[in-house]
Amino acid sequence: VAPLLGNGGVARKAKSVTMMGLIRGPSAENLGAPPVRDWVDPGLALCYVLHCADISNPARPFALANRWGEKITEEFYKQGDKERELGIRVLAFYDRRLAKPGTVAANQGNFIDFVCTPTFEALTTMLPAAAGLMLYHLRLNREKYKAIADQAEAERRSGGGR
Repeated sequence: VAPLLGNGGVARKAKSVTMMGLIRGPSAENLGAPPVRDWVDPGLALCYVLHCADISNPARPFALANRWGEKITEEFYKQGDKERELGIRVLAFYDRRLAKPGTVAANQGNFIDFVCTPTFEALTTMLPAAAGLMLYHLRLNREKYKAIADQAEAERRSGGGR
């Protein structure tokens, strides 16, 4: 693993993310992206698995996934606070002033839908049992996050939220 994280590791990681983007796309075959199971570069495959581990928090049991979701959200908000302090335009995703009840749940749901699920679906060709378990938790957690976000929106509309 050390060579992957060294000088050449960053380039490989970027390449793996690019390849995953091609794999996830609806016209991946037209773009010439090989299926994960056909990758011949073991370093690329290891980078892909490392990337999966990096984004795996929403694929854990809900109590743990939710705790990590709150932590990463606070990290983003602290970055936004620092950017505001430095006079840099703050992206909405990093702006705690724009947050409302259900924001964390909605953001986690979108992360599951657009990043985690496609990534772990591709992983099924390499590690079917592990990917299957992760996809199972993603489905359950997506349902829970949707319920939380929907409840917050219903309360906001009825005047109960801010």
